[in-house]
Amino acid sequence: MKRKHFINALVAAIAATVLVGCGFGDDSLDAPGGVTAEATSSTTIMLRWKKVDGAKGYRVYYNNTDADAHYNCTAGCNYSNRIQGTAFEDTHLSPGKTYYYKVTALKWKDGEYNTDGSYNSAKEEESSKSKYVSVTTPSE
Repeated sequence: MKRKHFINALVAAIAATVLVGCGFGDDSLDAPGGVTAEATSSTTIMLRWKKVDGAKGYRVYYNNTDADAHYNCTAGCNYSNRIQGTAFEDTHLSPGKTYYYKVTALKWKDGEYNTDGSYNSAKEEESSKSKYVSVTTPSE
């Protein structure tokens, strides 16, 4: 009897692995691709990226130290201000400074709100971060 339960469990585990490995049952988000950054003035940078299938919003991270430093959220940091398109304009920057950016895709599992209407961030899913892009604002 124990052997039968073991075999059933083994078959179920193999089937689940095969289904996920083939893309079935795996609904995770891809990191945004095609991320570009352009300094449009000495204090403004425009970011653009490709749409991610299944994404309901995006989040932008940046730092102004180097590509390997910690990235802080600068836009889309919570549900109410998530970025819904595939572009973001970062303003009020310093002239002649280099900025590094990464973008993530967002979606919400099992609906976006609790039954009382409040938002439940525990249901949020965030993709891995995109590759970084860097751009230097022109000096004034």
